[in-house]
Formats: sequence, structure tokens, C-alpha cells
Amino acid sequence: MIATEKELPQAPAGPWYVTDGRGVVGPVDTDLLLRGITSSRIPHNCMVTQPTWPTWRHLHEIRELSRGWIDPLPAWEASLLGKSDVSEELVSKARDAGEALLLAMHAAVMATRATAALVHRQREPFVGLVTSCANGPGTEEQLGQVVPRFDPVLAAARMGRGVLGRPSGGELQRCIARRFDGCGRDLEGVAMVPVFDGTRLLAMVEIVRADHPFRREDRSILQRIARVVSVR
Repeated sequence: MIATEKELPQAPAGPWYVTDGRGVVGPVDTDLLLRGITSSRIPHNCMVTQPTWPTWRHLHEIRELSRGWIDPLPAWEASLLGKSDVSEELVSKARDAGEALLLAMHAAVMATRATAALVHRQREPFVGLVTSCANGPGTEEQLGQVVPRFDPVLAAARMGRGVLGRPSGGELQRCIARRFDGCGRDLEGVAMVPVFDGTRLLAMVEIVRADHPFRREDRSILQRIARVVSVR
């Protein structure tokens, strides 16, 4: 049953972007978002963001959207929301590779305090890696872009190598930074971790940070998240 105008709760002003782990829809206004939720056209496990937010959020995290319209979260998931160690356990609960990669990106941003992130996922046949998830200011314009076949970061990912450093650190770092030109901010740190499905490269997760470079410990965090996706 679709709620009437008077029944709809008040929610923060839009516009909103909505993702189910496979694609992103938006911008949509708040009324349309609420109707999508109440009519079940937007599943309750989707995540949303606004242009000014640095991360994606679960619908359950937004009180005005979830109150009375969304079934309670399972206990395991509710206990993880907002915790810095959300990465491995939450990603391991994903239903498919698309959702796992979306949650991995979200977990990487939370754990490393990244400014923005992109997921480039393998698309068959013969397409290569396509930018399928985005998080952070100005990144949505990258969605649907195909990573060039001879991209140096892609070459490193195929060999199982990650990247971590400053944008001025070399060709690989500059290449990552260019994909985040839309952020409109000078970057201090860039990183990439490859995600494999067996021996096949499944995706690359790239993150950037504007306030200071990533730490050496961040490399370990990204590698752990990537391993969880690989073995799920």
C-alpha cells in the first residue's frame, strides 16, 4: 500500500542518489524517494547519499526515512552500523558481487577516512573495467566510464599490485588522481587495491584523501577488505 501525502514523514531535503550495489539512480527528490520506499520499488537494503555527503548511508541510518516505513534491521547488521570495523563482517554478508563491492567501497571510506572512492568492475564480454560505484563529491560523473585497456593502474592491478602514495608520487598515482578531478579539491593521498575472483581480476577499488596522505596501515585495511570480497 502506498502512503498518502499526509502519511509521509518529513525527511531531509534532496536531491538524493540511490544505489543497490549494481547501479546508481538520481538525483531524485525526497517525495519520490519516500514513495519508492513505501511502495517497495526501492529495496530496504539500498544505500543513499546527497551531493554534500562524504559517504553513502543505509536507509536505516536516516531516521526520517526509516521511521515506520522500513522493517527493522537484522541484529547482526544493526550492530555493525557506524563502527569502524564494519568492513570484513559487513562485506561478508553481501548477497552478490555487486553488493559486496559497494559495501567494500563504503567500508574502505569509513576505515581510512577517505574523501572519495570509485569501484571499477569487470564487465563481460570484452568491455573491461567499468566504473560502477562512486562515493564523494564530483565522482558521480565517472559512473559508466570504461578504464582504458592500457591504463597503468589496471596493469598493476592485473599483477596483484596495489598502489598507495601521493598524487605526485609517480605515473600510477597521477593516473588515480586524474579520475578524481571532479572532487574540486587538491589531493594529498591516493590508493588502489585490486579485488580478485580466484585468479581473475574482478575489480579495482580506488580511494583518495584531501586532508593528508594515507598511512601505511591503510594499505593493510584495503587488502583485508579486498580479501573478504574475493573469498565470499
